[in-house]
Amino acid sequence: MKSVLLCLLVFSSGKTFAAPKPKADSVQVNETFKTLIEKVIQGDEFLESAELHLDPKYSHLERERIRHSVKGFMKTTPWTPGKKAEIRGQNQFWMDRSVSKNVLRVEQRVEIDTDVIELFKHAATQAKKEKVAKPKPEKEVNESIESLLKITSLKDLHEWLKAQNALSLKVIDSLATPKDDQERKDELKRSRLAAEKIHFEPYEEKGQLKQIRMRHLEASGLIPAVRKKAFVHEIRVDIESNRFIVTLVASVDLTKEEVDDATKELDELFNGLATKEKDKMDETEANFSKGLDIFRSCITGKRWDKE
Repeated sequence: MKSVLLCLLVFSSGKTFAAPKPKADSVQVNETFKTLIEKVIQGDEFLESAELHLDPKYSHLERERIRHSVKGFMKTTPWTPGKKAEIRGQNQFWMDRSVSKNVLRVEQRVEIDTDVIELFKHAATQAKKEKVAKPKPEKEVNESIESLLKITSLKDLHEWLKAQNALSLKVIDSLATPKDDQERKDELKRSRLAAEKIHFEPYEEKGQLKQIRMRHLEASGLIPAVRKKAFVHEIRVDIESNRFIVTLVASVDLTKEEVDDATKELDELFNGLATKEKDKMDETEANFSKGLDIFRSCITGKRWDKE
């Protein structure tokens, strides 16, 4: 399911930190976003519509904060052909100067309304097709994939997730070798600690399981690429029969130079979009196209590289 989480976050995220100074600019940027997104998704196999919206009341460069939302409608999905799905997301970024460092606070939330059981079974099908060596213990990994294909209820999924978490600890332990240097040992240790901190919180109503909550506390070990600059305080996954929700809370340590560079670059980008500068329009359209390619690859397991 790591790839599914990744694509949901990619779909809802953007290169966003600063916002245009005047509120009117945000309205103009939103209009440009609408034009570019409609162009990029025209004729897409899966997406019926999508929109990215800067919140003009909250987003403000001088106050060092931004909030944007995303909404998309899928006319069909690989896991439920012919059935629609809706994706919603909100991302909020703000600078926290109450501490001695320049700390960027991040909160992201993504929701997808779809048949969640079929979504997980689709992920298992994709994993089964992957022509890569399965991690040790290979037999147990293959059995886990096969068992996921057989689930029929939220209760089945809950049991599978708990068993999968236990298996992930075995997989991490199997990756250690006598030749590992200290850096590799530390990486495996962090990964194991992160996996151990996953908490399962089922919610029942009248004896029926209605929601599975998975909380990854101090989850930086789950995302190796961000360990040096960021701290992931929590990843929370809420699973219902027809809704899948991912919430991320993190912070990033920045130098003054990084803050200044990002502010300048993104101020130029947003104001360029507000005035419809061709180079900024082309850059943003290319980024939207790349994001859509990644999203397609995630949900289908295929490469969608453009010529």
